[in-house]
Amino acid sequence: MDANIEPLLARIPILSGLPEEDRRRLAGYSGRMPFAAGDRLLATDAPPDRVLALLDGTVAPDGAGHGHAALFGKGDLIGIEAVLEDTSPDAGARALTDGAALAIAAGPFRDHLTLRFDLMLGLLAATSARLRRTVHGITEIKLRSTTQRLAGYLTELAAVRGRAGAAGPLRLVLPCEKHRLAERLGMQPESLSRAFARLRDQGVTTGRNEVVLIADLPALARFCRQPDAAGIP
Repeated sequence: MDANIEPLLARIPILSGLPEEDRRRLAGYSGRMPFAAGDRLLATDAPPDRVLALLDGTVAPDGAGHGHAALFGKGDLIGIEAVLEDTSPDAGARALTDGAALAIAAGPFRDHLTLRFDLMLGLLAATSARLRRTVHGITEIKLRSTTQRLAGYLTELAAVRGRAGAAGPLRLVLPCEKHRLAERLGMQPESLSRAFARLRDQGVTTGRNEVVLIADLPALARFCRQPDAAGIP
């Protein structure tokens, strides 16, 4: 067993409260897995062999119909639903940035869960929360304007990067090129450009190398919730 794995497990919120004995057992069938932007991390054409506990980076669901499903960020478990059901996942996962995850072997993890009902309940709660976030993303695609979709994406990205409570100006680097971002948000690249232009009034500006500057993140989040903002194209 790699002695460095157990401290990494303690960085995953849903696993951090486990007794030391459980974390030691988890560490025995887990390994650190670095990845690069663009890597496919989970496939849909085979039964799952692992759960990924994200340590760093940003990962997106990969597959038809998942254009604006919620992003995965630090601390999220990826692929847990398929492992619990022991079936091929509905959507894969692809890295949007460089990062690293803990790969937890599916079989031993399922065996472990049969002995720890409290952990199973915690995982079900986390899965339910992810489902709500995914439904929220799909609702944005269908009901919100392109400008609101972009504003919502930026606020979500800030949350995934751990910057949701940041005060003052915020600098974000988009996890993918703008034409790919347009695809994820269900719009054409020219519509994305117009949405960025309209968000200047909300304190959002763009720079080189996919950099976005947000003058006031709480104000941008409030803009996303304004009913009258839906009338903006």
